[in-house]
Amino acid sequence: DLTSNYSFCRGLISELSDRIRLWYSSDHLGGETLTVRYIGMGAACLMFVMAQGCSFVRYAAVDNYHEAEQAKPVCGPDDLNNVSENPELYTHCLLDRMKAMPDETVRLLGKALTELPDMNYRPGLKEAMGLKAIYETAFSGRPDEKALLISLARENAGEYQYGGSLQGLLWMAGKEGFNRSRLKDQTRETLLDYAWEDLDLRLNSPEAILKYLAVNFSYILNAGPVQRMKTFFKSKYGDCSEFSLLAGYFLDSLGLEVFILLTRPSSLYGHISVVYRDDQGFWLLDGSRAALTRILEERKAREPLSFLDLVVWHEIKNFNRLYGPFSRKEALVSIYEKSGQRKVPFNFISYATYRKQIETFGEEAGSWWRF
Repeated sequence: DLTSNYSFCRGLISELSDRIRLWYSSDHLGGETLTVRYIGMGAACLMFVMAQGCSFVRYAAVDNYHEAEQAKPVCGPDDLNNVSENPELYTHCLLDRMKAMPDETVRLLGKALTELPDMNYRPGLKEAMGLKAIYETAFSGRPDEKALLISLARENAGEYQYGGSLQGLLWMAGKEGFNRSRLKDQTRETLLDYAWEDLDLRLNSPEAILKYLAVNFSYILNAGPVQRMKTFFKSKYGDCSEFSLLAGYFLDSLGLEVFILLTRPSSLYGHISVVYRDDQGFWLLDGSRAALTRILEERKAREPLSFLDLVVWHEIKNFNRLYGPFSRKEALVSIYEKSGQRKVPFNFISYATYRKQIETFGEEAGSWWRF
């Protein structure tokens, strides 16, 4: 959420200067020696920041829930005989079977499917039916079908991403009346297109949009151009700019009036989120902080959070829900204000203006941040 290296450095220097003044004037630090030590540490930090140009700062909270220790269901001999009786148990048991199979296609596919959010967050009948169809294709499919499935299993473009195309295959296979003959004309790109086009039908409410963003994406601070929506959908990581661009698109598709909210919750960084209006009033949807909340909650359940994670957690831990309704959109800015702190400066622009700017230039307009 850093608007630029320059503005971040300026804010960081300002913050450190304030801390040094506070340390110098405090009585509880225990004397002049400790005060001088803190001033020296602050000066060293400032020199390091200026020398590095702040390029060393790139906060990331990536999705590794599939590596977590999870309670394993006990699979009985009959649990794979009736998919409709308990779809969630069926899904977990079939994935375990696939990962233990000697057939390479089935085994690799089982491991890749395990990483999909659809398999980890209370899979229902559609997900179970899709998995069943994929398993049957991998187990007894033609060589060309198996080649496609292996390419999907190996699709991950980076260390933290899972395959968007594989998710498209799961959604296609979970549709009623799915026929394996559809696979003969599919590629990774066409399946990715299928998943992208299917999202409009799946995300039919602001609640569904927030949940999708929180569950499907990781947060990595993006120092380069803002990703296009479909690129973000495929990469599965980004920062508040990408989250807000995609959230605004789906809210706009629901026929809602949508605004982009730009704020400076701290002198260290700017932040972007989405405000929409329905017949009840104005609501705030902060997709990037919702994703951070989920990831850090799951990390916190496994291990102590790092110092930087704790700082971020303190800022974002209550943003995994919609805020509203408010009669005035300006009232939503107060959600970013901490008790006893200054008023948060802000600016609103229409979503249509934001989307056009990003798709044309790949970045926010500098004038938007002059508030």
